[in-house]
Amino acid sequence: MARRPEPRAQLLALTALVLDGARVDPQRQPGERLIEWQREIAAQLGVLPRHPHTFRELLDGVLRLHRVMKGLGDPLKDGAANYETTSQPAADGRISLAS
Repeated sequence: MARRPEPRAQLLALTALVLDGARVDPQRQPGERLIEWQREIAAQLGVLPRHPHTFRELLDGVLRLHRVMKGLGDPLKDGAANYETTSQPAADGRISLAS
């Protein structure tokens, strides 16, 4: 059996698919395979995944995994979302996604 790509590469591929789905119809239910893929990546990162009902919710979950992978912590670790970060926005108010 072929070796799986690293979690970062898998997450980038999943993000592209989920962004496309959310762009087309954010309220549509994503396929089970996308949801399962998110769960697999979350397990590799040691994160308990949520069960998304829409592409928008799946996108939130995928972005959460990006935060965890960057070492920013899990905003859902203690229950309700906590998106606070020690990162400061750029002078123009934008936040960089670059690591």
